[in-house]
This record gives sequence, structure tokens and C-alpha cells, in this order.
Amino acid sequence: MKKISLLLLYLSYLSLYAQSDHLKLSFGYGFGVSGEFANIQSYYYYETPDTSYTNYGFEAISFSCSKGITFGLGYEKKFGKNIAIELGAHYSKGKSPEIEYYENYSFDYYLDGAAKFTHTYYWTSKSLQFTPEVIIRSSNPKISPYIKLGCIIGFNWLYEEYKGTLVNTIPGYYPFENWTHNLKYTMAPSVGGIAAIGSEYLLTKGLWAFMEARYNLLKCIPKKGELTEYKYRGEDQLETLPYNERFFEYEAAFNESENNNPNAASKREQQRFSLSNISLVFGFKF
Repeated sequence: MKKISLLLLYLSYLSLYAQSDHLKLSFGYGFGVSGEFANIQSYYYYETPDTSYTNYGFEAISFSCSKGITFGLGYEKKFGKNIAIELGAHYSKGKSPEIEYYENYSFDYYLDGAAKFTHTYYWTSKSLQFTPEVIIRSSNPKISPYIKLGCIIGFNWLYEEYKGTLVNTIPGYYPFENWTHNLKYTMAPSVGGIAAIGSEYLLTKGLWAFMEARYNLLKCIPKKGELTEYKYRGEDQLETLPYNERFFEYEAAFNESENNNPNAASKREQQRFSLSNISLVFGFKF
């Protein structure tokens, strides 16, 4: 009889942890890390005294497009007191730092003037991520540290915003010009990884709060691009552009002569963008 009582007590102890279908809500903020390197032109200098002189340089700049907010929903299923599986869905909005470079042209010998271009880029992102994860946690029912490992299946949207200015002292030209464009990328689905460390706190029966630090590793590759806005000196000029200056296809290798057709999308070099970040996440489990 004593053994049966001990067995029933043990089973009831396990059942406490095995009631274990939970819903989770979370919100947080991510800091972009693990950026992709882009070979960005950092300066260009050209002058024409008796002989022309050109000097230019490129700089490998690492940046991520995922600094921003995140929201999540999750379903957790426990298997015993220390192991659980979580299926999550997360929506995030982020952006990259601004990237700027200059072009300087000097024509003092011939035209008594100079021109300076300033180019400024930044990217914004939206991402819907599905995350199957394994959770390993302590058995303390009130304060329970844990770790997570899993993968990310991401559906991503990326947008480029560009602003260019020209300050010109050459006679007969506008002293100041500016133009802007917005470029929308079409992305392929991407797969990445996730690791997290955190802790849960029992607030009341059936309600926990949790806090965790997450590392998301995710890269994405544009397949196509489309200019959705183009303005010159504040006026909409999008409809004046030929097809090959509005639509683009990104490939690892291509022949530059393919871009001579004004009625077909231009080919551009394929580039990876980083949506990786370290985020601080807070939430509740029911």
C-alpha cells in the first residue's frame, strides 16, 4: 500500500509539469549584429588640370537591417519537467544604419568650378519568422532558468531608401540638385538559427512572466527589385524611367550586355543582407 501511495504521489508530481500546453505572448527590441559586408564606394575624386586625375576607394561595411521591435506568439508543449518544445511565430520591423559616400569633381582649370555628390542609403525590413525550438529548463517551479535552441524559417520584405544631393559651382548648372528613390526587393524565403537564454517567474497559478536574450542568425537574398518612387528636385519622375531602370533581377553572375535592352529588367549583382540581431524579449505564459 505504501508503494502504491508513493507511486501515485510521483505520478501526480509529474502531472503537475505535464499539464503542459501553454500559450505565450512576447515583445522585445533587437540590436542588429552579424552584418553582411557590402563593398560600398567610400569616395570618388576626379580633377582635370593639364592632365586628368582620378582617385576613388571602396570600403567593406558590415551592417544588419534588423535593429527594431519584435512581437511574438508561441505554443509550448512540455515533455516531463525539464524539456519542452515551442512553436513560435514572430513579426519584426527593423532598419539598418545610414550609409553615406561622396563623389568630388574638380574642374578648376577649365570651368572654374567643382561638383560634389553625396549619396545616402538605408534599408528597412519586415520579417515573419516561424521558429520551432527545444527548451531545456530547471525544475524549480517558481523561478526557472532555461536555454533554447531552434531554427528560423523567415519570410522577409526589404526596402531601400536613397537620397542623393549635388552641390555645384560650375557656371551654367543648377547650384543644388537632389533626387530620391525607394526600391522594394522581392526576397526568397530564408532559413536560419536561434539560441536564447532566459528565466521564467511564476506570478500566480497558471501565469508566468519571462525574460530572455535571443540571438537570431538570418540572412536573406533579393531575387528581384522594383523602384516604387523616384523624385528629382521634389517632382515625381517615376513614369519617365524606362523599364530597365525601374525593374531589376539579382544574379550571382551575368553579362553586362544583357542590360542594354530598355524593355527588360536590368541584371544586378546578387547581394546578401543580414537580418540577424540580439534581442531582449519580455512576455507572459498562460
